[in-house]
Amino acid sequence: MRKTFLPLLLFFITALQAHAQLEKKSWMAGGSAGFDFDYSNPSAGSTSKGFIFSLSPSAGYFIMDKLAVGLKLSSAYSQSSYIDPVTPEQKTKFLYLRVGTFARYYFLKPDAKVNLIVEPAIFYSNSFNLDQGSNTSGFEYGVGGGPVFFLNKSLSLELILKWLKVHYSDRFTYNEINAEIGLQIYFPNKK
Repeated sequence: MRKTFLPLLLFFITALQAHAQLEKKSWMAGGSAGFDFDYSNPSAGSTSKGFIFSLSPSAGYFIMDKLAVGLKLSSAYSQSSYIDPVTPEQKTKFLYLRVGTFARYYFLKPDAKVNLIVEPAIFYSNSFNLDQGSNTSGFEYGVGGGPVFFLNKSLSLELILKWLKVHYSDRFTYNEINAEIGLQIYFPNKK
């Protein structure tokens, strides 16, 4: 199986190299992964720490040269602990599921080996507290951006820094800044 898969993958990617990747009516598909640590002292004598791991597949369509719109799914797992002088350590585990839309604009020429993007997005989010068995929903919006490195005409590696404003209906609102690394495959239009 491996002996067949790798040559087919290389042939597929090579065959797409002759076409521009950011043209109107082209498609893109891929995703990103992120890993965040946090540590804070919200009040005197207390400590909060944790981590989040996320995976976000996406697919987009170029409505004009260098501008794609699309759908993004995201799942994340977080684990955190809170310690203060009065109560014992409290640990929580959450699973987040998000579905949303994005718009992505490439600033430089379509044939540039390195490009810069900006990507505003809005998500519907559902948060599951794995310790208590409860869940809550809300909305998130934000913007991300960073460099995109084209490995060839149909494959890119991206480093994205993202800010999100998170609003949960029954809980709270907070800001989130994270970094992600992603991979995208570009499918040219058939003309």
